[in-house]
Amino acid sequence: MAVEMKKELLSVKDVKQITGWSLSTIYKLVKSGQLKSINVPNTPISIRTTELDALLNGAFNEQN
Repeated sequence: MAVEMKKELLSVKDVKQITGWSLSTIYKLVKSGQLKSINVPNTPISIRTTELDALLNGAFNEQN
């Protein structure tokens, strides 16, 4: 049985690849607090997959 591992933390580049958003858009979302990030020592901005999911689900729900 294969187990699929889902990354818990994403980089800004990961978010760009997943969403297709520009880096500047992602940084603006982080700065505004719409996309929450966490501080990991010696690491660039890290975003929990749950935070990205919440933002995407919220945006989807607002459109419907």
